[in-house]
Amino acid sequence: MARWGEHALRVVGVGDGFAVPTVDPADADELGLDEFEVWSAARDVVPEQVTVVRDLDLVDPDRWREALTVLAADPAVAPLLADRDGYTAWWLRGNVVLAGRPIAVLRAPGDPTFAGLLDAVEHPAASALTGLLAGARVESPVLARRLVAALGERDRAVAPDVVARAHGALARAVADGTVEVPDIEPPEQVRGISGAVVAAEDALVLDAGWYAHVVDPDRLVVGDLATAEALADLLDLPTASSRIDASVLGAGERVRLGDDAAAVTAFAAAGAVVPDATVTLHDRLRVRVGSAVTGEYDVPWWVDPDGTLHCVRGAISPTVVAGARR
Repeated sequence: MARWGEHALRVVGVGDGFAVPTVDPADADELGLDEFEVWSAARDVVPEQVTVVRDLDLVDPDRWREALTVLAADPAVAPLLADRDGYTAWWLRGNVVLAGRPIAVLRAPGDPTFAGLLDAVEHPAASALTGLLAGARVESPVLARRLVAALGERDRAVAPDVVARAHGALARAVADGTVEVPDIEPPEQVRGISGAVVAAEDALVLDAGWYAHVVDPDRLVVGDLATAEALADLLDLPTASSRIDASVLGAGERVRLGDDAAAVTAFAAAGAVVPDATVTLHDRLRVRVGSAVTGEYDVPWWVDPDGTLHCVRGAISPTVVAGARR
């Protein structure tokens, strides 16, 4: 009580201060640790002893700004706020609301992960609250919904790398079961890799690298290719490969990579081993596409449905070969 004074603690709704005991998880119910069983059930391993902050559920919901100041200044509590996997940070992340917004959908000032999509927290102890704020992973449906909504808000300026990062994080959350598709209302608007916001009905999710050569960046939704299907399911969008028909114009010359001087040079420059594979080289590589995208396009490389890699002479590289394998 002497550390903060009776008035400061009563302002935030705590009668006798914040106790910071180290407890046996088996005693959590007796100690009244709110939702402790939910937290522990989600852990692969629960420590034999857990240090927690008690009575957080007694804080006046309108006084969280002041309460966080008290918590962050307590040397016994500060490490618990930084441990985002611990019970205390987990509970606060799911229950604290600042200025009408869950703290879990705010980012640390200066954190570029979701810059432009999530607003930065405004609090004098912001640097001590990292475990409560949005991180690099989408850890809850609440954060997933906020990101999906923000990606469709036209008044937000968002860099392409942030757009791709957000889509990748959302897809991974679906793939690992953190977020279920029914948790998220399909958006009416989505954000292309250019940063433009378009109607969902016009968008395509990139699921193979070569389709990026023929789809307008404004309508191309990009995340991680490995989880493209999960992203498409979450946003209720078609993948590029499911909506684009394409054929390569011209036969080209089929050669072994090891017999092409430009290819061998490119692999050597990258410090990579030339794979035992073949490629069809073209002086000019042109594809005709139909369905969701129509027309003829000059492209640097393309992959046929049978897996044949086509490439403009001199343009083969380890990146192209890796991309051809998805």
